[in-house]
Amino acid sequence: MKCRNFQYTPGETYEEPEARVCECGFHACENPLDTFSYYRPGESRYCEVELDDVVRGGEGEGTKVAGKKIRIGAEIGIKGVIHAAVKFIFDKAEASECGKVTTGYRAHAATTGYRAHAATTGDDAHAATTGDDAHAATTGNYAHAEVKGQNSVAAALGHESVVRGGLGSWLIAVDWHFDSTAEKWEIRGVVTAHVDGKSIKPDVLYKAKDGAFVEVAQ
Repeated sequence: MKCRNFQYTPGETYEEPEARVCECGFHACENPLDTFSYYRPGESRYCEVELDDVVRGGEGEGTKVAGKKIRIGAEIGIKGVIHAAVKFIFDKAEASECGKVTTGYRAHAATTGYRAHAATTGDDAHAATTGDDAHAATTGNYAHAEVKGQNSVAAALGHESVVRGGLGSWLIAVDWHFDSTAEKWEIRGVVTAHVDGKSIKPDVLYKAKDGAFVEVAQ
């Protein structure tokens, strides 16, 4: 948990005399999905934090903020980031032009702008974005998350859900396993991959299975 040679530890508090976005102070994102634009999934760790004396950035900075004082909270992982992001978008969507969320069965959410996010929570629901640095997330079963833009993330948490991304984007999906002894579904792992055009192809549907991505017939 080191950033620019500064070592962080969960549970600890740190202070600096000044805070300016992209210049000094401690940084965080109010929209959890925005963290993926700075620290890639599969290569990074994510924590909840508390910031004091918060300063916001200008246009084009998304929800990135800086503060003079930061407390490092619990590590939540990719799954926690996505669940928190769905809640964030749900809370902000009505007052914002850059987020959309739907909650019903077979409901759909789609956005087109730069840094615009879409999230769905129902089974068999779909979330899609086309802009750069824009993310799509779903939590329902048999759902579908799709992104087109550069540095975007498609994330699907539900059982038998699928993801698809354009070249340069990232995919996240949960690998579920049915425990016959406990008679319930359990998470076996979270699979992440970069759409590099070689091992992971652009505009192809994938699902998580046995710790890896496998192609899904379209």
